[in-house]
Amino acid sequence: MTPCPETAARIAEQIASDRAAAVQAAEDAAWAATIPEPIRRQRARVSQAQLGDFYGLTAGLPDYVRKPLLARWHRIRKTTENGALSAANGFVRDFVASARAASDNLPLAMADDELASYARTNAEECGRIIAEADAGEVRSILIEGKLCRQPRFVLEALIKAIDAGVLPDLVRMGPKALEQLPKRLADEKWWRGRLKRFVTRAVEQLMVRLGCVDRERAAYLSEGSFKRMLGRDQRNAKALALAEATNEKGQTYTLAELSRRTVANPAIRRTELMVRVRGTEEVMVRLGYEGYFLTITAPSRYHRCSDKYGKGSPEFSPRDTQDYLCENWAECRALFKKKAHQIQVYGVRVVEPHHDGTPHWHMLIWVAPHQSERMLHILREKALEVDGDEPGARFNKRGGEGARFKVEKIDPRKGSAVGYIAKYLAKNIDGEFVGTDDESGLAADTGARRVNKWASLWRIRQFQLFGQPPVTVWRELRKADLFDEENQGELILRDLHSAADLGDWAAFLTGYGRVGAGLRIGFEPLLKSDKATGEHLMPLNKYGEPQFVRKGVAVFDLADEVIERIKTRMHEWDVKWGRDNSVGQIMARANAAPLGVGFERSGEAASTWTRVNNCNRSDLDNQAQRDLLAKLDAENARIHADNAAQIASPEFKAALNRLAARDRHFAHRGRSHTAAMADLAEAISRIEHHSPNGAERLRDQHARLQAVGADAYDVRP
Repeated sequence: MTPCPETAARIAEQIASDRAAAVQAAEDAAWAATIPEPIRRQRARVSQAQLGDFYGLTAGLPDYVRKPLLARWHRIRKTTENGALSAANGFVRDFVASARAASDNLPLAMADDELASYARTNAEECGRIIAEADAGEVRSILIEGKLCRQPRFVLEALIKAIDAGVLPDLVRMGPKALEQLPKRLADEKWWRGRLKRFVTRAVEQLMVRLGCVDRERAAYLSEGSFKRMLGRDQRNAKALALAEATNEKGQTYTLAELSRRTVANPAIRRTELMVRVRGTEEVMVRLGYEGYFLTITAPSRYHRCSDKYGKGSPEFSPRDTQDYLCENWAECRALFKKKAHQIQVYGVRVVEPHHDGTPHWHMLIWVAPHQSERMLHILREKALEVDGDEPGARFNKRGGEGARFKVEKIDPRKGSAVGYIAKYLAKNIDGEFVGTDDESGLAADTGARRVNKWASLWRIRQFQLFGQPPVTVWRELRKADLFDEENQGELILRDLHSAADLGDWAAFLTGYGRVGAGLRIGFEPLLKSDKATGEHLMPLNKYGEPQFVRKGVAVFDLADEVIERIKTRMHEWDVKWGRDNSVGQIMARANAAPLGVGFERSGEAASTWTRVNNCNRSDLDNQAQRDLLAKLDAENARIHADNAAQIASPEFKAALNRLAARDRHFAHRGRSHTAAMADLAEAISRIEHHSPNGAERLRDQHARLQAVGADAYDVRP
């Protein structure tokens, strides 16, 4: 096959460029060899100092952000223009300043385990502040034009959370959410979840701005964020595998086994989506509706690195782009509902990222034939409302449809409508039956993993069916036994229950539409009896707020009274996390630890158990202490190994700290002052990462031992 002229020219240009680079490198090497050694050393010192300035400017950024930033700094610094070093440092300084301003003081350089410790510290401090709220004066703050009265100490805790960057949208919360917020400020888990989410987003946006997310470097999201998200998945999978759930019948499963039976399993998720789309198509064909496959893309300003638009603005994140597309779709649906239009649409939406992480939408829409032209006009005009005149937006170079809005009418002669969307469903779940991901050039399963982590990082809903019944009703009905005696009296829900049990979405959709006017299908809440009053109330969550728990599917009348119900909550589960046993064992060992070592004592010296003991120790004494130190090191190593496989809890860390501090304290006796000080310093460095409070107590011991001094301590090993 003869290559096209454009390809041949591009290959020749690349070969010439490579040859020129090789010649230039050889000339540079020859020139460098003529430089005297003192000048070379002086240049190395200057280069090292300049590199130190770079690391000083970028303090507080993660290493995997510093690496591409350093490459950009080197490129600017090596230019031949005057002031190149100043320009490189200025670029880095501006980048870091804008990063810190956009990140709301988040601790960007912290890894997940460090964020957990940071969350615990902040939650404990907020808890102490809020505990004093009753004693503080009440002040009013203005939220959305309404006064919200809060004690002064609560406002101080809110300010602390704002300063830490975990409350960037306080103004949009509203008075009710603000009243509930203080209950969460003292919760370590709440802090940890928000810190992980916001820090990962902020760091990933920096990588997008540096151009590290594209087909050539890392498709969909940066490599550092991808590995970070995979690490979280591995820790979650380990926790689920160690946790056991037991129901009232004595049946026990791990949470990992239970999760594999839900839509958390990619195969089940993909199959359910295919069933729903196929069922919707069957109903639409019977109704005579027309199907259209649409692709909607955001304006060029939202694209960081696009094949069609080139370099866009780095200020917009994938979340910003998704918000823009959602607002655009909401405005279209509002126009559909106007009396002048009254357009009813049904279909499915798939959110898919470009290789640079910018989302775009694929939509499969069914509409009545006489409304199709008006619907497409509304969608097209809304899609091109912003920057619709930019090159390639409305029309391409050949006069066809532009990149921003593409329409393809479903032709039954070419295949079913599911065939148009099936590829995009599978490609963004597990890559099954796809082969190669054309957007990134990766294998389909590899690309699907990256797409899933991208959606999780930016909290983007990948799939959504619209104009249809809620899928939760379908899933809940599938839990209940259709042939159980308790469910034989169904009248209104019988068709729905049967369709769900058979996996027939078309019948379910038809049956849901037959429910009479004035009736509503919803969920009946689980109620628990209050021991004090006997009143049936909703269960409370850990913040003391009513929590809606589904008990079953029900049919409600106009007065909101239940006229028919199906119980779908079949079991009550008691979950025991795998770490519970380890915590119990560690606490038992800590409580059973000996109060000292069987030192040889005689006379009145036997009752002397102070830090300053002037009695000389025997060789047997010293050997016992050395044995204890060895046992302590082995115990700590085993505990740390256990801890690596568990999710650390405050009780676990407290028990570990007590065990280490108690044994270390008694092991110090009989040692020289210098050895005891060194031993304490080693213990502090060993546990300060896992147990900051324990390390602080050991520092107090270190300070008191230093104040005693070697002469007063007077212990010979």
